[in-house]
Amino acid sequence: GMLRLPASSLRLLRAPRGARTAVTEGRFHSPITAALWELRAAEHAPCDPQACDPDQARPPSASEVAIGYAFRTDLMLAEQYRNPWGYVRIGRILEDLDALAGTVAFKHTAPRSPSNLLLVTASVDRIALLRHPRTDEDMTLTGRVDWVGKSSMVIGLTAESGGSAWLRAAFTFVGRDPRTNKAAKVNPLEPDSEAARARFERVAAQVERRRARAKATADPEEAAA
Repeated sequence: GMLRLPASSLRLLRAPRGARTAVTEGRFHSPITAALWELRAAEHAPCDPQACDPDQARPPSASEVAIGYAFRTDLMLAEQYRNPWGYVRIGRILEDLDALAGTVAFKHTAPRSPSNLLLVTASVDRIALLRHPRTDEDMTLTGRVDWVGKSSMVIGLTAESGGSAWLRAAFTFVGRDPRTNKAAKVNPLEPDSEAARARFERVAAQVERRRARAKATADPEEAAA
């Protein structure tokens, strides 16, 4: 279901310094980003052998997160995201995208992360701004796992206002062993719908094309042979 985070997030940012948790203290400007970190802390659990099995496949629906921005009724929230002309501040949304992608990656591999698996943002593969929405419309930001390889995964993100998407993005995360810093296996993805399978195949093809381009750049003579 959709997460309704704004009210608690704003209270967190207004709380006395000593009342904040260590994971959010002094780091964030966005109330949604702070709330997403709070969500990760609340869902952290012990890593028993079965739950921490890196071969345990998981569906994208298990880690999908949707955040509702109630701009029309939460005027304090709207003020934090409004630019002087009444449009959404894109820089603040980009901060939220990064936090949401990390939260989705965390949920997909939980409870392995962070004690037994370190998740690192490897790249921002795409940010497509389709239009610039105003803050007089409520907004929804959704993140889900679209593809998983051996030690990497791609998180797809969408921002919607007024019933249509206005931003699409994709972040790649890689898994690392926190003790050795070597590549670590990420839980496989088990698409649980036709749409999820289509996204998986589309992103898999994109990943292969990027790898081929990278190989050709590194060794142009071998690529031309």
